[in-house]
Amino acid sequence: MAKKALKEDELYQAAIYLSNPEADTEIHAEMLLKNQKDFEENYKRATEDYPLPDGTEAPYYIWPPDANKYGRELRIYFKRVPPEPPIIKTLYTDHGKWYAKRDKWRINHSALVMQLFECGFVLGENADKADRIQTFMKRRFPTRK
Repeated sequence: MAKKALKEDELYQAAIYLSNPEADTEIHAEMLLKNQKDFEENYKRATEDYPLPDGTEAPYYIWPPDANKYGRELRIYFKRVPPEPPIIKTLYTDHGKWYAKRDKWRINHSALVMQLFECGFVLGENADKADRIQTFMKRRFPTRK
């Protein structure tokens, strides 16, 4: 079952938290070849044409049609930095043995990732994207500080 998009207040809290350079946020995408075109069109629109990685390795990997994978998997990896807003505490999971950087936690939430792209986040590393994220956030949330 697909997770629903966050409410605006929850999105604002999550985006502010994940945009903290200390969180060292990364966004990864894996999908079957059949999902690539739709994803790339949505990514292009949401990020205002930010370049995509090549699609052969993390953070962006396209699986062949016969791969034993499900649709599109969009994930957020981050370091926990106190204080965590309540919405973050409800979203993350211990990434366990699957991720090489053992100091990071994972959020599996495709709808949230697409919302974060609209807030200035991109595939890959985001710790160095503070100015970009701030610009997008001011447009998305004009009444917030």
